[in-house]
Amino acid sequence: MMPIKNARTATEQKEVKAALRFFELVAAGKPKDAKDLFTTDCVTHNPYLGGGIAVLLDSIAAVQGPEASSSGMTSDMRMETKHVLADGDLVAVHTNIQSSSDKSKGFRQMHLFRFEGGKIAEYWDVTQVAPENSPNASRMF
Repeated sequence: MMPIKNARTATEQKEVKAALRFFELVAAGKPKDAKDLFTTDCVTHNPYLGGGIAVLLDSIAAVQGPEASSSGMTSDMRMETKHVLADGDLVAVHTNIQSSSDKSKGFRQMHLFRFEGGKIAEYWDVTQVAPENSPNASRMF
């Protein structure tokens, strides 16, 4: 687990740990086990899915399931946390998802969590597909 450098309060530290626990469960292929990290009425903002945390967790599980290769995902996908920021009830996590067999250079994601009472009450995610060839020498990280 990444050291929590910028979480100033004990509450922020707990919130960062909860957000990172979500990614641990996703990386372990157990996204539905993360349900208890979210409020029952958690609002999700993914424009490609119906609302609610159950729909989000089901879609992650489906991408990781036996049909994963048809969706572009493979069994050797790995998620790496690059940056974590905490500010009050908000936690932002910057992740990298890659596969050794992926033809692209993987996915870069930004996740924003809003906490209420120690649980994730709202969730946003933005995904970029990393281009195979980029004119930017600085790359995406």
